[in-house]
Amino acid sequence: MRRGDRSWLTIAIVVALVLGGIASVWSSIAFHDRANLIDATRHRAFLFGVSTAADVSNQKVAASAGTGMTLFVLTSVLLSCWLYRLVRTSQQARPGLVGYSCGWAAGSWFIPVVNMVWPIRVIVDVWRKSGTGPEPDPLPRMITAWWTVLVAAELVVASAIAFGAGDSDAQVERHDHLASIGGILFAIAALLGVVAVRAVAERVRTLARAATAAQDAVRFNPPPGWPQPPRGWRPVPGWQPDPAWPPAPPSWTFWIPSAD
Repeated sequence: MRRGDRSWLTIAIVVALVLGGIASVWSSIAFHDRANLIDATRHRAFLFGVSTAADVSNQKVAASAGTGMTLFVLTSVLLSCWLYRLVRTSQQARPGLVGYSCGWAAGSWFIPVVNMVWPIRVIVDVWRKSGTGPEPDPLPRMITAWWTVLVAAELVVASAIAFGAGDSDAQVERHDHLASIGGILFAIAALLGVVAVRAVAERVRTLARAATAAQDAVRFNPPPGWPQPPRGWRPVPGWQPDPAWPPAPPSWTFWIPSAD
């Protein structure tokens, strides 16, 4: 795999994660400020200009939350494509590396509850099985930390929606406090995600480069009477020789070292 073939996707994910982290901080501040405003109005009989302040606060919350959600969806789509290519590239470099399809790896990102478990399983499998040693490589703590914080952020935001539903000031304030915490966690997860995604992407690129180098070291040696294949030819899965070709001699060496 050439570096330019896939690096654009990694770059897009990194940019989306950084922007998403910034939006999460903005959203966290907006929710925190609105919670403080609600608390102030509940403990004072009259607060001059509270209506205008509430309108401004609501606008900030709507704008920041909308931006954050848009970037979250965009990042999810990019990560889903990244998982698809991660598995496909790994399987091409080392067939049988993982026991599930590219489509399932990508689609699992959008299945509720499953998306908290399966995507990280894909990443863990690819990482541990793509090493060069006989034993699976340990998973870096950065990847574990990224996923742990990300799942924690999702649970906190889900709690904000579940326990803060309603129109009363107390319910909105509770929702905003939890949403503010969730925003900070999402921001931390975004920063950890940048490091984790780049590390996994580089590991798979290394695996693909090693596979390419191994393939280039040998070439197909057609038996007598078989046509000469083009340079760099490799049989696709399930390939069979033309029945019209003569059978290969016994113990024929099909792959020999490349002359160059």
